[in-house]
Amino acid sequence: NNMGEIRCYLYPVHSSKSFLITPSLASSMYLMVMYFITGAYQEVYKMVESCVSEDLTSEELQIFNQLEFLGNDNHPDAHACRLKLSAVTVGLGESAMKCPWSVYEEMLEYVKKYDYVSSACRLTTEEELLLLKMSTPSFGYRLPTELVNRNSYVSAVNNISSLPTDKTLSIKIGIEKPPVIENFDCGADTSILDNPKNCMISSKLFGAAYSRPEEDQVAFGGLRALEFINAALDHGVEVTSSSYGF
Repeated sequence: NNMGEIRCYLYPVHSSKSFLITPSLASSMYLMVMYFITGAYQEVYKMVESCVSEDLTSEELQIFNQLEFLGNDNHPDAHACRLKLSAVTVGLGESAMKCPWSVYEEMLEYVKKYDYVSSACRLTTEEELLLLKMSTPSFGYRLPTELVNRNSYVSAVNNISSLPTDKTLSIKIGIEKPPVIENFDCGADTSILDNPKNCMISSKLFGAAYSRPEEDQVAFGGLRALEFINAALDHGVEVTSSSYGF
């Protein structure tokens, strides 16, 4: 507990009665976390830039660390808020306000859900370019097509202002090959009939299987049938016996 004597925060209401006044950085960060918990993402986005400092007190650091427990919020605006905080804290160094999430994973989700991100929470072109540079996949993996295409598009938008009026700009978009999926329902599946081993597996799974006994063990009639009936009367019939095919 690094809160010291502080047990609550008091927020004066502005004379316009439209927003709260935060008297300290700790109170601003605490209010931002509360907005995040309640899903007020647009309020979080507006407060991010006022919740940054190179040197945090133990009280402020404890509040900032609570953001780690909000990393499982997969709302499109939540990804935008986390990325916004990563963008404004990138110049503070690794020791100050290190965000407890992966910029690469957040940026990938942001791009995938971009159509559902509210206009108030969308990143600027400069912020996206910065975050795309910070997005590095795990060792041995290449950057996903979604991020490569987004980087090409945002770079083109960023350079369009310096483009002469009589010139056009084109970008290359990559497309991933769809995986080849064999149609499971195409044709009859006779593998369990063609391979006797599958019958053994099915007997273990379903608890019952049948294999036809040898011809000389089958009592079709005559003397062998009488021998079977006498044996059944004397000793009974065991249905589970393998000699009857079960």
